[in-house]
Amino acid sequence: MADIVLAAGNNELNVQMIPVTAPPPAVATLYGKVTDSKTGVALSGVSVGLWSGTTLIASDLTDSNGNYQITSITPGTYSVVFSKENYVTVTK
Repeated sequence: MADIVLAAGNNELNVQMIPVTAPPPAVATLYGKVTDSKTGVALSGVSVGLWSGTTLIASDLTDSNGNYQITSITPGTYSVVFSKENYVTVTK
């Protein structure tokens, strides 16, 4: 990379520019377990969607133990929508 030379009167300042790589943005993981509110039984196949306004950012389906995980979430404000046929949709 070329040096930059600043001159003022008889004084010169020699500055070398070195590129700096910004650190990656912080990320988070959202995880949990979905159960039936009456029986406490783990629910598989529940759709878990991470929304920013009207845009779906990421989603997962709960496994046979009711567990879900959404990774690499950047800082922001989101809604999480849980839905399954024959159940009331829950938004947090």
